[in-house]
Amino acid sequence: MNKVYLVTAPDDVTYDSIKIICVGLDENQREIVSQTLQRFETVPTTVLYVWNNGESQEWLLEKKQKCDLIIFNANNEDKALVGYFAAHDKAYYMGELGTLSYVNNRVIHDTDECHQLIKEKVYNT
Repeated sequence: MNKVYLVTAPDDVTYDSIKIICVGLDENQREIVSQTLQRFETVPTTVLYVWNNGESQEWLLEKKQKCDLIIFNANNEDKALVGYFAAHDKAYYMGELGTLSYVNNRVIHDTDECHQLIKEKVYNT
């Protein structure tokens, strides 16, 4: 049976898996990701890295390199971090990106959009 592994700093795992990182998501955004993953009847083994403000940015940047998908909070108070993630091809965001939405228009509004994104881009089903 395949599983979803939740990993936070400073930990890591070495499973052969799909890897998604959630960066600074608020409670509502985390709920969207959680509900999305529960909608899949079967999923490949997935590692869900979760980083919150105040945790090791070194860990965050190291794990980001491993990931197939980045989901970040555009409303994060660390605007340098928001700008950094907005520039990545694998990055999608929740919240309001402001003028950076010209660079990255890959916004996730709800569970349906998150489900479609993960289904198409990550699980390839």
